[in-house]
Amino acid sequence: GYMHSKHVTIKEQLSIFLYGCITGLCIRHIGECFQQSNVTVSRYLFSSYPFV
Repeated sequence: GYMHSKHVTIKEQLSIFLYGCITGLCIRHIGECFQQSNVTVSRYLFSSYPFV
């Protein structure tokens, strides 16, 4: 199953994924919203498809 990463909870991982899917914003803007790096956002945006 899914687990918390070192600094990002499962809830925030899912939030990043859903926010990105719904808004269609670029990774940079999503990162600013969640105060996360572009690398972190892309990790959870593109690896979270099994949430669906």
